[in-house]
Amino acid sequence: MMLRKKILSMLCLILLTYSSLVFSMASWDESDDPDIIQQEDSNYTYEYNFYRLPTQGKISHLPWTDSYWPHNRRGLAYRYATKRSAERFYSLSEVKKMSLQQLATLSPAEKYDIYMGRFDYPLTNEEFERTSYDSPEWEGICNGWAPASLAFKEPKPVTLVGANGIQVPFGSSDIKGLLSLFIAEKSGQSSYFVGTRGYKTFRIFRSNVVPDFLNAGAFHVIMTNRIGKQDKGFVIDVDNGLEVWNQPVHAFKTRILREQAPSYNYAYGTVKEILVSSEVVYTDEIEPEFKARNIDGNESFRKTKKYDYILELDRNGNILGGKWTSSEYPGFLWSMSAGVFSGYMKDLKDIYRASIR
Repeated sequence: MMLRKKILSMLCLILLTYSSLVFSMASWDESDDPDIIQQEDSNYTYEYNFYRLPTQGKISHLPWTDSYWPHNRRGLAYRYATKRSAERFYSLSEVKKMSLQQLATLSPAEKYDIYMGRFDYPLTNEEFERTSYDSPEWEGICNGWAPASLAFKEPKPVTLVGANGIQVPFGSSDIKGLLSLFIAEKSGQSSYFVGTRGYKTFRIFRSNVVPDFLNAGAFHVIMTNRIGKQDKGFVIDVDNGLEVWNQPVHAFKTRILREQAPSYNYAYGTVKEILVSSEVVYTDEIEPEFKARNIDGNESFRKTKKYDYILELDRNGNILGGKWTSSEYPGFLWSMSAGVFSGYMKDLKDIYRASIR
């Protein structure tokens, strides 16, 4: 009899734990509350009513494409024109003898150091210390280029006179890379992060429910408000596996599949569920290029992901939570402002401004 009671007690504990777990799948918590992103703009109040939210949108500033500057190529010390990292540094006398064509083949970090008149190459050396040939291929500064592409206009190639009267030819990717490194490593800005990094191969109890690393309802609220109402993009992890691939999102289109009564694991207060399918458009990375890419009319780097999910509504049509039903879903979502150029990167502001005139 005692054994039976113990077994029943254990079953009750398991059921309570399971109920708590699956409930968290439906409603967002402190890690993926839309309020986290809303804090970036305190003057705007998010709309939560599903019927008052737009079903499509596209921001006016399309994020530019660029390299994520892989660590195994030594980051911004990579001479992309010759497809090799810097082997040795050139002295002031050697640089003065180089043609613009020769200078153009140097890495973004070398060009910036030369522009600054620093022939001890502090930024280039820092890149060698920060990166490694042994790093996994996917590691880089996508956490820099993705928000940078949303924060800055696409830079065009520009040749500028730096310290010691040396003309330095900056390509579009040179400036993009420097902007990306600035945001990833130098700006000191805080990011607004929603969700928890997870793996789509891990499933809990039900085969038709995926783990809630980023709540589907929170995702929909943020996407429709930022893109559809605020004309702002955001960054998502599109891989959701062991690797992280940050990509800037700039457009979406949502299609309503059907309405239904609350089904399972729904948030408290739910009276109706809406099944939707959203196509999310983001910018993918490319190999670095000297020319500007957005202006050439070839936008093969624009990619689309389709996410299917359930939205849970209260009696007034407000979104309370949601669940992913597709195997594809973003691992997390975040945004970050540009920050103020300072320190050794202070003069990057002048280079950037010259490149967008």
